[in-house]
Amino acid sequence: MKKASVKVQKVTKRLDAKKIIAIQAKLASVKNPKKRAALKAQLKAAKKVAALRKALYKASPAQKKVIKAKLAAAKVALKKAAAKVKRVSAALK
Repeated sequence: MKKASVKVQKVTKRLDAKKIIAIQAKLASVKNPKKRAALKAQLKAAKKVAALRKALYKASPAQKKVIKAKLAAAKVALKKAAAKVKRVSAALK
């Protein structure tokens, strides 16, 4: 059980890192200020989700409930930020 848990943690960290790197790459090439602001917000939300996931692994059982609630809220914020980026991108085309 523990071995599988460690593997899941590594995969999750790698996926979070890939998402963050992809957003940073888009941010580096974007010139439009509205899209840039939207991507910065998305990057901030993605970093928060990654940090909370990392904290969840190290947390005590008592803290896990609180962190899970924060993580759920952060995921919603990330979805909203991604939707805004998509909306701004579509408006620019």
